[in-house]
Parts: sequence; structure tokens; C-alpha cells
Amino acid sequence: AGAPGAPRPAGSARDVYAGTFRVALPGARPVTAPIDDRVLHVLEYSLPHTQNGYTLRSFNIVQAQRQLGWDPVVVTRPGFPDVDTAAGPETVAGSPHYRLSGKQLDGHAQDLPRYIEAFAAQAAPIVAELRPSIVHAASNFRNAYPALELARTFRLPCVYEVRGLWEETRVANGTLKRSDARYDELVRVETYCARQADAVVTLGSAMKAALVQRGVPADKIFLVPNAVEAPAELPAPRPELLDELGLTGRFVVSYIGSVTPLESLHVLIDAISIIARRRRDVAALIIGDGAALEALRARVDELGIGDSVRFTGAVPHAEIRDYYGITGAVACTRGHDLVCSVVTPLKPYEAMAYARPVVVSDIPALREMVEDRVTGRLVRAEDPVALARVLEELADDPDERRALGARAAAWVREHRTWQRVADGYRPAYAYARDAFARRTQERP
Repeated sequence: AGAPGAPRPAGSARDVYAGTFRVALPGARPVTAPIDDRVLHVLEYSLPHTQNGYTLRSFNIVQAQRQLGWDPVVVTRPGFPDVDTAAGPETVAGSPHYRLSGKQLDGHAQDLPRYIEAFAAQAAPIVAELRPSIVHAASNFRNAYPALELARTFRLPCVYEVRGLWEETRVANGTLKRSDARYDELVRVETYCARQADAVVTLGSAMKAALVQRGVPADKIFLVPNAVEAPAELPAPRPELLDELGLTGRFVVSYIGSVTPLESLHVLIDAISIIARRRRDVAALIIGDGAALEALRARVDELGIGDSVRFTGAVPHAEIRDYYGITGAVACTRGHDLVCSVVTPLKPYEAMAYARPVVVSDIPALREMVEDRVTGRLVRAEDPVALARVLEELADDPDERRALGARAAAWVREHRTWQRVADGYRPAYAYARDAFARRTQERP
């Protein structure tokens, strides 16, 4: 978690992007007796105040670590959840979550150094009091950079968990171009954080390859995939929900998750349009909200397939199970954007755990999750004709649906429960401790 260069207590956003900005923490002293199993998680946000894939992963990892005998503690970014003064800790499912003040801080552009300073300065007393043995930051650099500064000051090993390429997500969503100077800055600072961390955790092999291509040593990167909590029982059919949605008698193809441009849900809608020319017993159900929702509604209207597509908007996580009860197959139609090709989503695992056949794009990240015709179906990305063909095959073959779903559920129970994947942090933490020890011996 160290970095070359003299401390620089004041600087510009350019210094942050270059990795030369330093935070001075007057009075902070190295932790001399860290508590072996205590891990400080440095997060962007958390349950119960925000619910998305990031917060669900964080929650389940913390819970699994507790079950495995660790003592995880969480600190979230300044200003989350919309607080003016530091308050805490808030207990979330038995784990302390420390909240930092500063909703007025802008974590972008010219205020970035002030944001990082405020983050580190407010978290410093927490580190001093709790004496963790590992500082574990999760995406993105706005969490990793202050975590590295805390680890440097308190002389602790630091692990950076790269959960995605957030700059590539912005490219896919159309809010950033690779030709922009900001894109280069974001790549540079993310690479800096990964290289400076004592160990790096990421979600899959495609993500690891992307990080190695950026110059992060392969031997310091460890895989802890997304996972699910295996359900005790499968969801029961919900005929009344089908009636409510006007989908009785239809084979329902669901998408469950954020409705954003990078999900390429227009491919699903176009596939349903193709199917609707031949038959009316197949329908799409899009469950979730997001920036692409209105454009998708407009596309449905333009194609005249309102009878074959339903949008629910946001649905509480506790009710998602009911929607799986009416789902015949789950689609994940991500395209060839770099972020889609390398980042493994969480939702297909949930569908697999519920024994629902999944139909996913044939791209590297999703090939890591699904074995074609064994635990799901792979379909050429961005090809609605191919997708329509596979969906019709599944609609007409309930035995194949049951077999795919059963094999998927068994594979998830064996390989992708949170407690099983959380054990993957052991080698990552051990590597980080060893790397830290070697580094501190070289530079006392």
C-alpha cells in the first residue's frame, strides 16, 4: 500500500490521476498490534440505504466472512447515506458500518483531493481504534485511493477489489468517450491503485486479463466471483401474478436488474418482435428501472408488440422471488462493449440458483458463468434472430428447461454460494500480508 514520492498534503485532481497526491494525517501512528481477523472494508455505499449489485455483494461477503470466523467492519464514503455529520457505527446484520460526513463534498474534478483527504481523515480514527489487520477497498479509485493512504500511514496491508471497469461502464452508457482526456485519467488512476495495492481481487478471468493488460502483475490478482445465497426451496408458481400482468398462458422470458444501455435489452425486445410474427404465446417481462427504460418502452410501441412485453419498474428485492415463480427463462443480452465482455454480472447466478434456464450472450464474461446446453444457453451477442430461435426452442421443450435449470442450480450450490467464494479471500489476504512484510523489510 506504499507509493514513491514525498508527501504532498495539497494538490490538484491531476495529482490524484497521476498517483502523486498524498494525504497527511497528523497524529496518526502505525498500528502496532493489529487484530488478526479484523478486516476494514472501504465501500462506496451499502445496504440498507442503497440496493444494487454492488451493495448486495458487499453485504453477502461481509456476512460470509463473519460465518468463516473473520471480524469484518465497514466504512462507507463521505456523505453516504446523505448525512451531515459522522454518525455510527450503524449495525447492519450484526456488522458495524461507520458513516462519514460530507455530502457537500464533490468527489469529482477539482474537489477530488479534498474528497480523498476528508475520506482518509475521517476514517483515520476508526482505523486507530479498530486496529484491523487488512484494509480492503472495493471499486472504484475514490475508495481505493484513500484506503491506500490510510494503509500507508498506519502501515497495514491493503487489498483492492476491482469489481468493474467503471470508466468502461460510462463509455458503454454514452457518458464518456475513450478519446476524452478524462478516460485516460481514470484508467491511469485505477491502474495506479491496483498496482499499489498489496493484492488485488476481481470477479473473473476476463477481468483479471484486462487488469494484467493494464500492467497489474498477474500473481497478485485473486478471483472471488459473484455468488448467491442458495434458496432453501424453489419459488412456487404464481398464477395470480400472471393474471395481474396479463401473461396467463404465455411463456415468460424475464430480465431482472438495472435497465441501462449496457444491458442491450433492445435485443430482447427485437427477438420478441420476431417471435410475435409467428406466435403469441411468448412474452418478455422486464423487471427493474433505469436510464434505458423509456427508450425501450418507445421501441415496444414502435414495433407494435405491447401485448408481448411488460415493464414492472423497480421491484423490492424481497418480491423478486415471486417473479421467478412465473418465469420460464431468464435473458442476459449484454453486447460487445468491453465492460460487458470482462465483468461478470450477479443476476444470472440468482436465476440459476432458482433453477431457471438462462439464455446469455456468448461473450467472455458470460462464458465463465454458463456452459452451453449444460447449465444454460449461449447465444451470439447482439443477434435478435439467434436469440428468438433459442427462446422458441425453450418455449417448446419443458423437459429441456427443467434439465437446464436443475443442472444450473446444482452447479451454483456447489461452486457459487457466498460462503464458498468468500473463502477465496484467504489466499488474497495471505498474499497481501506477505507482500506488505517484504516491502516494509525493504523500506523500513
